[in-house]
Amino acid sequence: MAVKKVKALSVTSSKEGFRRAGHSFGREAKVIPLTSLSRNQIGQLKGEGFLAVTEVEIEETSDE
Repeated sequence: MAVKKVKALSVTSSKEGFRRAGHSFGREAKVIPLTSLSRNQIGQLKGEGFLAVTEVEIEETSDE
């Protein structure tokens, strides 16, 4: 298995069950790889005042 680093967004909400861009968020961080989001969704998340969005890198494994 190959491990590579990919860019992602770590998102938390000030309200439990807050929904934006097709995802539900709470006080615990939800990490979403950027490859799983459209440009529009990324803009919605970063522009939402109820969300704290941080760009991170995560390790992803593949069968290569």
